[in-house]
Amino acid sequence: MARFTIDKGALAMAQAYVQVAAMSSKPVHLLMVGPDEEQLLGTINKEFEGISGKFSLISYTDKP
Repeated sequence: MARFTIDKGALAMAQAYVQVAAMSSKPVHLLMVGPDEEQLLGTINKEFEGISGKFSLISYTDKP
């Protein structure tokens, strides 16, 4: 859980998720928690086809 930015590895995490999901025989869901400070969610959905619906971003929680 951290800021949802390129510097914090948000795009690298999405890339890794796509690889893990492709190799897994079971459903895999990526959950990231933190504010989308750089509006990366749209970029991730566009660049990583097939990730929509299998990726969730929770922008804020007071119960991590």
